Amino acid sequence: MTAVNLDENTMLWEVVAHHPASREVLERLGIDYCCHGKRTLQAVAEESGLSFDKLAEAIRQAIASGDDSDPDERDWTTEPLHALIDKIVECHHTYTRDQLKLVDKLLSRVARVHGDKHGDLLSKLRELFNNLAAEIEHHLYQEEAVVFPHIEDALGCMAGGPELQICLGFEETVLQLEHEHEEAGRTLDRIRSLTDNFRPPHDACESFRALYEALEDVEKDLHKHIHLENNILFPRAFELVRTGECCREPRKGDQK
Repeated sequence: MTAVNLDENTMLWEVVAHHPASREVLERLGIDYCCHGKRTLQAVAEESGLSFDKLAEAIRQAIASGDDSDPDERDWTTEPLHALIDKIVECHHTYTRDQLKLVDKLLSRVARVHGDKHGDLLSKLRELFNNLAAEIEHHLYQEEAVVFPHIEDALGCMAGGPELQICLGFEETVLQLEHEHEEAGRTLDRIRSLTDNFRPPHDACESFRALYEALEDVEKDLHKHIHLENNILFPRAFELVRTGECCREPRKGDQK
């Protein structure tokens, strides 16, 4: 594999966008590449208590041992925006909704069995999860009903057409979504802390272990989901609308 060129000024989001296999080591190191991906590797290293050389080498090793050839892990910085929107809705939105239903069922089952011994933990976990689920459901609806259709409209606009109307309120709405991403991240951090980094108690049954595994899967997928939106979709959409390039990008369904 060709050596990956990283320097102190390389942006974290760019590493993940071009080399998705790097996510593994960033997750392990607890480095936020989704909500705070717009940082240089030097800044990330300093904030994480690492030297730049050690961080860069860990990323290179993760990339070398990973697989960036998976079609689902392609470089979304160059793919058509309608394809990226489809990816987010069909994969991440669908997965998140299914996973939240699974966690809800597992949490109820575990509370019935382990409520006497772990009632305080499970009560706090239920409260955090309910808040997270409500926030996410509203968030996904806003994306599918408001933001994504606006982007799709921009992609199909006529020159001199509705792109200025699309701009009105669009940036404010997206900034609100990014704020909600931050809130979801903080709730997930509290869940991770409460569950001791998703390590179940020593007396946990299979359902208890499945609950913690499902919660961790929600966290990992949301990191990927938020990265695609904050670091790729939203910036590219802003640029298209700002420059009028939206009038020249093919819409979904257009013949090439």
